Amino acid sequence: MSKSRTKEEEQLRQEIKDLNKQKAINMTVKVTAIDDSLPIGPTCTVEIAEGVLVYRVRLRSVTGSKAGFLIIPVIGSYVIISRLGLSNEWYVSMFSEVEEIRSETVGKISILNTVENLKTIMNDLLAAIQAITVTTPAGPSGPPINIADFIAINLRINNLLSDGT
Repeated sequence: MSKSRTKEEEQLRQEIKDLNKQKAINMTVKVTAIDDSLPIGPTCTVEIAEGVLVYRVRLRSVTGSKAGFLIIPVIGSYVIISRLGLSNEWYVSMFSEVEEIRSETVGKISILNTVENLKTIMNDLLAAIQAITVTTPAGPSGPPINIADFIAINLRINNLLSDGT
């Protein structure tokens, strides 16, 4: 026994079928400018053909958001741009050369591999600096006179970085 579909359900079904027929549009293009001043967030201008420019190509997936990673391409480098759905909006989906990577997170950042993590390396470096003594004619020196500065830097590192655990 088959259920009869409503007109709305049938229309939605047809629209989904039509969407599946659409092909994604991706283009390799040259970056000509970066604009970090727009309310929608950072964008770039790209050249799709000689003298044919596309403006406001998104560098972030969500407009107005600062969360997550932001990758800034090198001006003059090539990127792949992709169309957002069936709209006339574009975003950079791949980069050939990167000028800058920014990360804005709510929590801490972990930079690690299978052997080391940056937080531990930085903490160990600061601990070694704080323990420096120098041999002088009068004997070994005391701790560095600016040890409080190193302690403050260590606290800042611990506020920014996670050891990945």
